[in-house]
Amino acid sequence: MQYFKKADGGIYRTDSTSPMEANDQLASEVEISHYLLQHNINEAYARVNIGFEFSMQGIVDTYPRYEIDSWSKQEAEARAFVVDASTVTPLIDALALARDIPKVDLVDRIILKADAFAAFSGQLIGKRQSYEDQINQIVDSEVSLESKLESIDAIVWQ
Repeated sequence: MQYFKKADGGIYRTDSTSPMEANDQLASEVEISHYLLQHNINEAYARVNIGFEFSMQGIVDTYPRYEIDSWSKQEAEARAFVVDASTVTPLIDALALARDIPKVDLVDRIILKADAFAAFSGQLIGKRQSYEDQINQIVDSEVSLESKLESIDAIVWQ
């Protein structure tokens, strides 16, 4: 069953995947309530997720995608090297050589940046999850549909 809004403002239900089918029926009040609540929930998630993505983008904006893709390998090699200096670290070796800096210094920088990234991104991920918790609490609350819709509409990334 799918719900959709037509140009006349009515909310309809259909068994078809196409909103143009002839068997569309005007949705009941209960169905409309469910549709409105789900629509507002989806919009709230979209607002929160866009805010999260925008905030995370601020961290990684200055790095090209392929370098970002190498971060987990850099961190794994760096942490392994700290435990055992004889560990093979081909990526770090290449980076240190290209940058003409001592491997030990590069390992320290990688771990420092990885820890900073984990802390900052963890705060943002936790914040996003907190908004998700708020949405779920509102949905599960024993208040009117109108109150739920207003409360959900008020949720924005800050």
